[in-house]
Amino acid sequence: MGAEQGKKNLNRKKQAAVILLIAVFLVVSAVLLVPAIPYLAQPEEFRAYMDARGRAGIPIYMGMVILQVISAVIPADPFEFAAGFLFGVVRGTLLCDAAMLIGSSIAFFLSRHFGMRIAVLFGGGREIAQLQKLFQSGKRQVLYVFLFTVIPALPKDFLPYFLGMTRMKFPVFALIMFFGRIPGIVMTALFADAVLYQNKGMVVLMILAAGVLYAGTFFLLHQYQAGKPPFGKRKRDMGKKS
Repeated sequence: MGAEQGKKNLNRKKQAAVILLIAVFLVVSAVLLVPAIPYLAQPEEFRAYMDARGRAGIPIYMGMVILQVISAVIPADPFEFAAGFLFGVVRGTLLCDAAMLIGSSIAFFLSRHFGMRIAVLFGGGREIAQLQKLFQSGKRQVLYVFLFTVIPALPKDFLPYFLGMTRMKFPVFALIMFFGRIPGIVMTALFADAVLYQNKGMVVLMILAAGVLYAGTFFLLHQYQAGKPPFGKRKRDMGKKS
């Protein structure tokens, strides 16, 4: 009886934590995100809105992106465009990607702790079911998830919630989320930056850098799937005298 009562109390605490989390999320969204929404469709006005916040502009922007990822229902494109428009391609891509990684990590751990209930609360029940059909557990699941994440325009809103309910380890998840999202962010940020500066040299540099990052990430993930160490295994007898 005591153990059963303890489980009930624990479940109640979990439910209370979820309710508190949603309440905090709604309040922060109202303070940060809602007032800025009207400006997103008007880049010049949005830039003026953010410039008026001074040094607080970067944390406010990152906070909005984090909330966008956690909500999983607000489109990401305006925020990616704003990254290039406000901060330039390199800085904007890093800030946007870092904020998305933070938001995705929160969603990942929420899902891992609370399961399907948290995704349903955000309206993602059907999307999670579709992802479960698409990514069956198997040897190449990590590789397929990475490729899915890399390709822009594919629906990834509830992917962190779904992956939190799988056996995927967090470091692998973080690697996929960080590098996998860069192509879409870069393309959108490049477009925004081109509108402002027409910086062709930076465009080429970002494309080359992104190519190197993806090639390296793809290699590491492929090695992981094959159960091999990324850079081979040292021989124990190296350095020994014959």
